[in-house]
Amino acid sequence: MKSVWSSKMVLIVVLIATALGSAVLIIYNSLTYKPKVAIISIHGPVMSEYNSSFYVSLIYRALKSNDIKAVVIYIDSPGGVASTMESMFYAVRKLSEEKVTVAYVGGIAASGAYYVASACRYIVASPSSVVGNVGIIAVVPPLVVPSEYVIETGPYKATGFSYLYFPFNVSHILEKMANNIIEARRNRIRLTFHEIIQGKLYFAVEAIRLGLVDYEGSLIDAIELAARKAGLREYDIIYLNKGKILCPFCPRPYPGI
Repeated sequence: MKSVWSSKMVLIVVLIATALGSAVLIIYNSLTYKPKVAIISIHGPVMSEYNSSFYVSLIYRALKSNDIKAVVIYIDSPGGVASTMESMFYAVRKLSEEKVTVAYVGGIAASGAYYVASACRYIVASPSSVVGNVGIIAVVPPLVVPSEYVIETGPYKATGFSYLYFPFNVSHILEKMANNIIEARRNRIRLTFHEIIQGKLYFAVEAIRLGLVDYEGSLIDAIELAARKAGLREYDIIYLNKGKILCPFCPRPYPGI
């Protein structure tokens, strides 16, 4: 009987200790918990769908994390392949609908990279940074003359497009891109549609005047702006790219040091 009673007492003590330990851990976590401001870095040209899917996965992680309250997207990129930048634009726009987003331009945000930046709620740029260059560079498919050496099973098999309509198709893509930027920047932008598609680059000072950028500053300024707009006083900063280096022409990211 004594041994049974002793076993019960030990079990009760263990259960009480476990409950107390869990309670203390919960209280400790609640007292030490700080919301997060996440940083996502986009550096260099984005030339493959694999590279863009890597960035989109980071954006999705920030979107779904309850701990992350604001996101700073650090951009130093000349752009990339149209389809890769489009997927990133729409991902950032979705994130901006749910959370505070700030783009920080530290160097260059040209073409598709500015397209991505425009999807953020705010844009901060260092004084010597350049932005804009909205446009598309497309190469017309080479002309293939059917012969006994080259045979096409259809009139567009070799080219994929009509030479007549190819420029119009490109112009439709450009029109969508420019209109998305105008919609994202709303009443802040002071350039017309036709001025935007000229492909000009602007230094930060002029870009602010034209409404392409909101503020001049550093990465620290961008982080503080994101935290302030999210209503955060105490917060931690996390770098979502940590441990990964992206080669713009490589098929997959590889571990960094």
